[in-house]
Amino acid sequence: MLSLLKCEAWKLKRQKGIAILTLLGLLFPLLLSLLEKSGFSADGGRAAFEKEFDYIFRCNLVYSFTIFLPCLVGILAAILFFMERDCDTYKNLRAVPLSARQLIFAKIGILYLWAVVYSILTTLATVAFTALLGCGLPYNLLFKFGISVLCGILATTASLPAVVFVIYFNQTYLVSVLLSFGYAISNWLALVIFRGNNAILDWLPINGTLNWVGLVVINREAAHFGTAAQPLTPQNTLHLVVLLGLTFAFSLVLIIRFYKKWAG
Repeated sequence: MLSLLKCEAWKLKRQKGIAILTLLGLLFPLLLSLLEKSGFSADGGRAAFEKEFDYIFRCNLVYSFTIFLPCLVGILAAILFFMERDCDTYKNLRAVPLSARQLIFAKIGILYLWAVVYSILTTLATVAFTALLGCGLPYNLLFKFGISVLCGILATTASLPAVVFVIYFNQTYLVSVLLSFGYAISNWLALVIFRGNNAILDWLPINGTLNWVGLVVINREAAHFGTAAQPLTPQNTLHLVVLLGLTFAFSLVLIIRFYKKWAG
């Protein structure tokens, strides 16, 4: 499996568009920092700077992981799954003792590895821009990087339905981009329409992930500043585990089925 992961990663080295799109995602921390700098007041001293950094960090989680990440996951999946189709090399792989499931697991593994890298980069960008622009004081960085990586992994799992759509329709890269974008926008619209109605939002993979991660971050901030925390119960965590577990299982079954169908 490690060799397959290396092969899939090596294929992406020639895809400069992935690197460009990933770097575009780093613009979110910059834009958020610039917006907050214009109205930031440091009258509260060190605590004000830390709270401002927390606010920018939380906003970046929302925009980077609930809007941009699902789009990138869909685009990356299209490249990974359609590369053999477009280059007509899948028939060559059939001569190797390699199953379709092994290929699928390797490609999905690359999605998760890329999500970890993206999570680290976007958090680094948040720390750098808030510090350079003087609109926040980065602190508790070990937790920030840890929760970002966890959020990236969870959001990638929540974005697997977009991969299902991409493989099922089996169209051009442009259509794949539109499908991925549509999935991300639909989650954002649900967040706007059902804002405050967690009974619905918690059953949507992306929004359920965002709500759980938000509770973890807010509770950590409350402990740091000595303020009242919002309740985070074991039931919240169990609910997310079940939701994402079902999302992963159903998505994987459909991905295997649709990939085998058109791969032959």
